[in-house]
Amino acid sequence: LLYTIKFEVTMDYSFLILTAFWIICSLPLAETRLYYSIDKLEEPVFEKQGDFMFAGVFNIGEFTNRTNRATNQTEWVCDPLRGILTYWSLQRALGFMKVLENDVQLSGGYTLGYKIYIGCSSMVAARRISRHLTTDPRVMGCLLPGYKLQVEPIAGLATAYSIPALSYMYADDTLMNQENYGTFMSLLETEKMEADALINYLKEQNYTFIDVWFHSFSTEMAQYVYNEYIAKVGCGRINEYTSSNPGMNIEEIFFSAYQDKGKPAKVQLLLFNNKNSGGDFLKIAIDQLGWNNTVFIFGYTNSRDPYKQLYLDTISNRTDVRNTLVFLGSAFLNMEMPRFTAAMKSPDLLHDYGLNETLIQWYDMFGLYAKKVERTRDIDFVYKRTSSWLGYVTAGTLLLADALETVIKENVSDSITTAAFRRRIFERATLENSTVTIEDTSVNISFTDRIYSNGYSIMIYEVMGPHYTSHLVGHTSYRGLSLLHGELPLPLQSTREQQLCAETCVPGWYRDIPHPTVPCCWTCIPCPSHSYSNSTNSGECVNCGPWETHNANHTACVDVAQDFLSATSKTALVCLGGSIANIVVLVSGMILCLLMKSRPLVKAADPLFLFAFQFGLILGNAALIFALAVPSTPGCHAEYVFLVMYLTLTTSSMWLRAMKINIIFSAANNFCKPRFGKLCTRTGQVAVITSIFVANSSLAAVVLVLVDCWTLHSFQDVVHGNVYLDCKMGNTLGYIPLVLPGLMFLSTLYLAFIMRKFPHNFRETTNIFAATLIVLCSMAMFLTGYKLSAPRIKTLLRALMIYISITALLVSIMGPKIVILASMKDDPDQERERIDLEITAYAASQKTKLASCKSTPYISRHAKSDESIAGKDESVNSQKTI
Repeated sequence: LLYTIKFEVTMDYSFLILTAFWIICSLPLAETRLYYSIDKLEEPVFEKQGDFMFAGVFNIGEFTNRTNRATNQTEWVCDPLRGILTYWSLQRALGFMKVLENDVQLSGGYTLGYKIYIGCSSMVAARRISRHLTTDPRVMGCLLPGYKLQVEPIAGLATAYSIPALSYMYADDTLMNQENYGTFMSLLETEKMEADALINYLKEQNYTFIDVWFHSFSTEMAQYVYNEYIAKVGCGRINEYTSSNPGMNIEEIFFSAYQDKGKPAKVQLLLFNNKNSGGDFLKIAIDQLGWNNTVFIFGYTNSRDPYKQLYLDTISNRTDVRNTLVFLGSAFLNMEMPRFTAAMKSPDLLHDYGLNETLIQWYDMFGLYAKKVERTRDIDFVYKRTSSWLGYVTAGTLLLADALETVIKENVSDSITTAAFRRRIFERATLENSTVTIEDTSVNISFTDRIYSNGYSIMIYEVMGPHYTSHLVGHTSYRGLSLLHGELPLPLQSTREQQLCAETCVPGWYRDIPHPTVPCCWTCIPCPSHSYSNSTNSGECVNCGPWETHNANHTACVDVAQDFLSATSKTALVCLGGSIANIVVLVSGMILCLLMKSRPLVKAADPLFLFAFQFGLILGNAALIFALAVPSTPGCHAEYVFLVMYLTLTTSSMWLRAMKINIIFSAANNFCKPRFGKLCTRTGQVAVITSIFVANSSLAAVVLVLVDCWTLHSFQDVVHGNVYLDCKMGNTLGYIPLVLPGLMFLSTLYLAFIMRKFPHNFRETTNIFAATLIVLCSMAMFLTGYKLSAPRIKTLLRALMIYISITALLVSIMGPKIVILASMKDDPDQERERIDLEITAYAASQKTKLASCKSTPYISRHAKSDESIAGKDESVNSQKTI
């Protein structure tokens, strides 16, 4: 009675009474409800005989345990009226039956029957079914169920018996093994092919930051997309939505994926096999995170119309979001079958197709039972929609039937074996193009390597609050992507925010990755001092060498700035100005000596000494100028050579001058002939000065060439700091040319010291002593601070030392002579008379001492030569005059 009225009564007392009456009446009949044991599953539950048979395996029912009243034992049985997805499996079984009952007519008077098995989602059941269907030689084709664990055993055994086995819900690379699954064919691409088709779309949009969410059934596809594309071009997260997170609800799983792991990607790839996961994900993503401008890409299984509409409804419930949903749909997924779909909503219409009455009753009773007993949240969703796989089942059945009809028309020999006949059907189905018509829709089917690969349509939905617009933009497959208009419309093209997690770090910057799990999300940070990066998105900055630093943009290393004592500095200007003044004075003095060479003062002062000494000072000024010039190797060499020449010429001149005075007065003091008398002659002086100057200067040049002793060096106070350029003694052999000038300097100092008590009008030795003492003191201070000073100070000290020594020698020794020469106005004869009068007065003062001498009267040892007679032939004439 309840079945007849179909629960269409209202919820009133009459309904309650009828329900109670039905329950009471059904209790004694509970054992009459259909349950299938494992043994019974290997037989078809519905069968129609024919000359040829097609078998279909559908996952109808679920396993449950029950107590067998006869044996009082608990056993596992398949209940065909359980399982939320059984309703859709029944629809597919009805579609399979409908095609064979109404749409197929074989020529030659042959009839086509069918066997329908219920798989109950069990691998054990699939193994038993495969053994049973292979025992019937009339079976010419088989439709496989949807789970991998069921497809593989049936397809493997079907291959052994050459039975064409067609899958409409599942395919993978394992099943493409020709040896083990030679008669397997699929209306679906393998997961790898599907993944490649998806990757082609991701490439087109230049997405590099993608989060992947997958159900356990899509593990291989998700890992392939992640490893072959996402990890190579960018980064993202890959998260399993269910089994890897036991005890966690969907919201907890969602937040655990992003907690302390950086921001979510703007592109979310959803590879779910059920609508609940996808719907819940969207709800959490939008409600909790408020994602805006986010792209959700759904794999092909989620592109079925029922799921698609649910997702669109979920996301359009919010008025403050703007998102994009992308669906990749197959040719059969949403094939329109309006008449048969309408018939499935009314059992009376199904009867018109001549279908099995028991199957129709199952279908109708399952709906009633599920609606009133299970009351799960999926009931309304399931019973308002038709199975998306119905088009696949219908197309696959027609394809096998057309292949069988083609082989029948070929009039094959009666002696052909069953296996050969089956192989011909398989070949006709897979090697030739076929066109199947489902109600008013025709679809061309052609296989490539036993796979129908027509690609996937790309449907993009722009969601703006409660409204959305759809766009069919093209098709994609593992072979490539084709767009209807050559490119995506501008509003549907990806934005930079969607493509990348971070901006490009230009050269001179480097990437700082705060979360290693998403290495393509970074912050651009400028390279620190003394480092550089010369490529975009550099992972680190390269340190410059100790003598290098970064350029202005931190894109390369450059040599550190060179610093030196600038000629424009105050100290350098003072030294250079004084040097120029010294040169002017020296040149003027040399000119005066030339112009007044006949004057007794010039003759008495020894012109050779004057010229040699002044020329040495000029060489010293040249060394000073090179010391203050821009440092360079040639400049250092010139400074060294001029310094040695200056020291050699000045010290040798002073030493020879002091020696000459000392020899003359020593001879006078001892009333004997002067020793080394030839040294006092002009020829002897020229020979000595010239030989010493040439020999020591040549030695300096040789040492400089051999060991490069005084050369340019770079000094650095701190690493990467400016380099100070200065000349430095690089080898101790460089001190050898300085030994002789040093010895002559000390000897001059000693000789000048012992002659310090000569009369006041013989002051030349006193001046020499004063000059050498000043130089010695300056050198002592110089050497004390030079080693401990910074390079810049060393240059300054060296320049000051040269300048002080030159100035001291110039002022003390040459200054009085130049001043006297410059101030003279008398002619030479008058000057001689003045000098003679001074000498006569001096001789008269010494008359007593001269009278006591036994030998020829000489000047006593206490007498000191005047500047006009020290070292000159004129002094002898003066003594004779005295």
